[in-house]
Amino acid sequence: MGVRRRHHRSRRHAARHHRRTRRRRHQAAAPRLAQARREAGVTEVKAELVGNLWKIVVEVGQAVEEDDTLMILESMKMEIPITTPISGTVKEILVKEGEVVQEGRTVAIVE
Repeated sequence: MGVRRRHHRSRRHAARHHRRTRRRRHQAAAPRLAQARREAGVTEVKAELVGNLWKIVVEVGQAVEEDDTLMILESMKMEIPITTPISGTVKEILVKEGEVVQEGRTVAIVE
């Protein structure tokens, strides 16, 4: 019986270890992707706080200037603009109107 317990613990340990390493690999890939986008001249626009995406003001392919409003979040009965940090072209919009956006989530990509 003691042998079974030892075997059971090691199997459980192996499963836990597998989950941990898989999570680490995923977390390590995100910064590499962001770095590759920066090197390609692409900027990720991120939400600064949690809120409901009320309105998308721009379209994919539209030229934008620095500090132009891309989207409007609604949070705590206030409308908060999400602005672009650079001038460029909107390459991708990663959210939909009415969607709840978490703080730090990439909502658009500007090149």
